[in-house]
Order: sequence, then structure tokens, then C-alpha cells
Amino acid sequence: MANICKNGVVARMRNAPAHIAVPVGAAFILGGFLSILPVFGVWMFPVGLAIMAPHIPAAGRLERRLLRWSIRKGFIRIKRVKREEG
Repeated sequence: MANICKNGVVARMRNAPAHIAVPVGAAFILGGFLSILPVFGVWMFPVGLAIMAPHIPAAGRLERRLLRWSIRKGFIRIKRVKREEG
């Protein structure tokens, strides 16, 4: 999972120029819909949105909406960290 985080593929593609990141993100989304095995397609849709989000505002809104929904439904847990007053 470390490959996808800070210095991974998604982070690099988010910083890529729009003429490269948008087609790659669209390919991920289309690949997710067209995959034969659903297990391989499920992860491709949010990754494609994450890549396209900085370049297309509608993709960013959809990504945030899906993230909030998945937190509300319990698919993703947020670990709350208590900060010490310094």
C-alpha cells in the first residue's frame, strides 16, 4: 500500500500535466467498468477519480462525495488522533 500513498503512482499522476493525467484517469475508470472480474474493476474507479481530481473539478467533487459516503457507511474508518497542547 505504500506505493500508492505519498510518493506512489497516484501521487505522481496527480502532479502530472492535465494532458497526461486526464486520459490515464479516464482509462482507469473505463477499465473499472469494462473489467471481466469485478474484483479488479472495483479499485480502478476511485483511483481514476483520484488521478483526475486536481484537473477536473467535477471529478474532485465526486471523489469527495464518494469518500464521505464510504466513511458514513463504514467502509472506511478514520483514526482520530488526540493532539497534545504544547
